[in-house]
Amino acid sequence: MSVRSRMNLTETNAESDCKADRIDTMADVLKERIQSRISIDDKGCWIWQGTTTSEGYGQTIHQAKKLYTHRLAYELWRGQIHEGLVIDHLCRNRACCNPGHLEVVSRGMNALRGVGSPAVHAVKTHCLRGHEFTPDNTYTPTSSPNHRNCRTCRADAKRRHYIKERAALGKVTKYGA
Repeated sequence: MSVRSRMNLTETNAESDCKADRIDTMADVLKERIQSRISIDDKGCWIWQGTTTSEGYGQTIHQAKKLYTHRLAYELWRGQIHEGLVIDHLCRNRACCNPGHLEVVSRGMNALRGVGSPAVHAVKTHCLRGHEFTPDNTYTPTSSPNHRNCRTCRADAKRRHYIKERAALGKVTKYGA
């Protein structure tokens, strides 16, 4: 559900020109509220000076509802955010609500563009032991389709486990123990 619809700014049947004028006025009021509570830094970020979440995102209240300022700004200046999509801060500043610094993307794309674990692992070309992630050497577990493992390391781990189990039973293998 979009911020605009949560704010009761639109209806399925427009009742009158007066209602449309009120919607425009409400949008103008919200734009003014945002512009009055920002400071612009040297990178052009509109830094929200009001309340922020513990994660650093700007927040405001409208009609007893908490709204993220970056989502509100995007919808007021650029357009609707479709369900299932999120806002990516191209400037990497969570307190920024400059619509020019915001882009609508999928959650997965947002995670890959970030600096967190998914983004770090997505750009890796080699495993921890230096084996290259190629289609032939990459294993994707069915239980974790977003993970990838090195087939060479997996085979080595299985071999070590086999040797350890055989040694515990007192049996000699061709691999040793």
